[in-house]
Amino acid sequence: MMWRYGKRRRSAMKSLGNVVQPKVDTGEKLLRKKEAASLLGCSVRMIDRLVCLGKLTRVKILGAVRYRLSEIQGLMEGGAS
Repeated sequence: MMWRYGKRRRSAMKSLGNVVQPKVDTGEKLLRKKEAASLLGCSVRMIDRLVCLGKLTRVKILGAVRYRLSEIQGLMEGGAS
C-alpha cells in the first residue's frame, strides 16, 4: 500500500513542474504581515483591518501573502485616514 501511495505522490510532484510561477520582479520590496505591523507600530490584526478597509492590499505569491512597502510608507506618511 505504501508503494502505491508513494508512486502516486511522485507522479503528482512531477506534474507540479509545469506550474508557472508569477513574475513579480517589479523591484518593489514586499513585507510579511509581522514586518508590516512592526513598521506601522500596530498589531498584526490591525493589518487585517486595514486590508478590509481598503487602505492596504495583499499580494499573493504562490499562497504566501505579502504587503507592499510603498503602501506601508504611504500609510506612515499620510496616516490611515
